[in-house]
Amino acid sequence: MVREMKKAKEICKEMQLMIDASTALDGACRECRAPRPIPLQGTDENGCNWTPSAYRGPPECTDVIAAIVRSAMERFNLRP
Repeated sequence: MVREMKKAKEICKEMQLMIDASTALDGACRECRAPRPIPLQGTDENGCNWTPSAYRGPPECTDVIAAIVRSAMERFNLRP
């Protein structure tokens, strides 16, 4: 799969849109903030060139946010 190239701010915005639209846990995670993409040297084993910053939200939303981040990592690469 070819990833769309986006700036960090754009990737963060895309993840935030997914968080805001989430109905998981009856929408309880909508107040969470998207983690920032951090560039990697090269790519990971899946071909992604960024990793998320640490998640700092409610523990019950960890899995929801992680799924959104995984989805974004499959769709986007960080534009240099």
